[in-house]
Amino acid sequence: MDLKLAELLSLLLCWAFVTLTTLIPATHSSSLASRRLAPHKHKVLPTDEELSIHLPEWQDSGRKTRGTDFRKTAGIRIGDNKFGESKQHCPRGIAPCQCKEKTSGIDVTCEKINLDELIAVTDNLKAHNRNTNVGYTISYFKIRECKIPKFPDYIFMGLKISHLYIYNCEVQTLMPNSLSSLAATLKHLVLSGNRLLEVPKMALRQLRELDHLNLNQNNITKIREGSFWGLGKLTRLTIYQNAISQIDAGAFDGLTKLTEAPENSVKGDLLRLNVGRNHLSEIPKDAITTLKNLNQLEMSENKITTITPGVFRGLERLDTLTLNHNLLHNLNSSGFDGLYKLTSLSLDYNKISEIHEEAFRGLEEGLQSLSMTNNKLTAIPSPALRPLHQLTTLHLDDNNITRLEDDEFQGFGEHIKNLWLQNNHISLIPATAFNDLHSLEWLKLFNNELTSLHFELMEPILDTLKNIDIHSNPLVCDCEMRWYKKWYENEWQEIDKDYIKETSCIDPVDHHEHKITEVDLNHMYCLTPVIEDEDGGAGHLSVHVLLVLVSIAVSWCSL
Repeated sequence: MDLKLAELLSLLLCWAFVTLTTLIPATHSSSLASRRLAPHKHKVLPTDEELSIHLPEWQDSGRKTRGTDFRKTAGIRIGDNKFGESKQHCPRGIAPCQCKEKTSGIDVTCEKINLDELIAVTDNLKAHNRNTNVGYTISYFKIRECKIPKFPDYIFMGLKISHLYIYNCEVQTLMPNSLSSLAATLKHLVLSGNRLLEVPKMALRQLRELDHLNLNQNNITKIREGSFWGLGKLTRLTIYQNAISQIDAGAFDGLTKLTEAPENSVKGDLLRLNVGRNHLSEIPKDAITTLKNLNQLEMSENKITTITPGVFRGLERLDTLTLNHNLLHNLNSSGFDGLYKLTSLSLDYNKISEIHEEAFRGLEEGLQSLSMTNNKLTAIPSPALRPLHQLTTLHLDDNNITRLEDDEFQGFGEHIKNLWLQNNHISLIPATAFNDLHSLEWLKLFNNELTSLHFELMEPILDTLKNIDIHSNPLVCDCEMRWYKKWYENEWQEIDKDYIKETSCIDPVDHHEHKITEVDLNHMYCLTPVIEDEDGGAGHLSVHVLLVLVSIAVSWCSL
């Protein structure tokens, strides 16, 4: 019996082989045969046509699309979403709040609600997550213009929120566990425009992923030791417009790693600090000295009266320091010592009238931008500025400067591109004042008391100058201003006329104002004899030449 079965199976296999070979197209078999018979040394590579793939045109099979309910799994929704659209949809039942669908999650905005309404909304969001087995990501949860003095514990339990804004809600207290459930997801927390009297450190302590904290416009009076402990990844902290008069030595402990940081910026260390518009009367040296990787420090609109030597030592990586709108009267020696990487320093709107020759010691090789707008300076502090070899921008506008000196920018003018001197009382600029400004592109001298800018003064900078503002000066339309008209008409280089304001000058004959760009060059003459050089400047004849001409005229008349 077994022998007959074996014979039967053998006959079936033979039949299957013969059947399959008859189904193979002749062309295909011949092609294969030819390739097998081709000698290796004459192997021919396939053509592009042979390598290309030819697919039949798609035809509708007429079948209906299969449903997707059976493919739901925890955390995944497969539906009819188009590419790029949100895979999360706004849930129902969160009125009076509003919801928007975004690719990164959903945005929820609650305006003018009370605590009970907020709790109902968060409960509905939690219930929706449980019922649909979908973990919603709330990209932005905004609660504004409300009256919620106290945020209870676990109000956000079960929600994943990346950015939480609670502003203008009259908040006075956050319970210790009001935010703890967001420890793993919260990146950005805004608590501005409320009534906090101190930093809610217990509520903040567990927010280990927080990157940005905003406590602006509250009633905080003191930053106590350990106020931000636990916020190991915080990079931006702003406490603008409070009533802070004291910052304890350990206030910012925990915001900088104890290990040595690499040369580049350190992820997780505080990089930006804003304590502007408070009541600080001095720079909190002991509090900020530990912020080794701080990049930007904003302390404007306080009541700081002096910068003591070495007060910023320890901030080796500080790049930008802003002290506008304080009560500084003078800059003492070595006040900025230690800020070796500082590139921008702003001291606008103070009362600075005196600057020590070594006031900017330590900034020699790094400082690029210095602004001292609206102070009490009566002259350019050149002795103090001379060591600043990398300076590119200098703002001294809105001071009481009356004149510039010869070689005023010697030693520090080589790289200056932007020079702001407007709104002063400058009436005299010597011919050599701009000799060292070889890179100057923007010069602002408007609203001063200048009657002329001699060509000899301007010649060193005309090749690089792109914009000059000299409007609102009592300029005279004479030969000394011929250079301006030629410069405006791109005689030296292409200039950007979009930023040049209309400038007028007074005709010495008719005493009327005229637009300087419309005055004919032939009418821009001097009442005293002049010699015009090749570049269109005017040089007055010497007294000796005048005497010679007069004597010749007298001799001629006597004949």
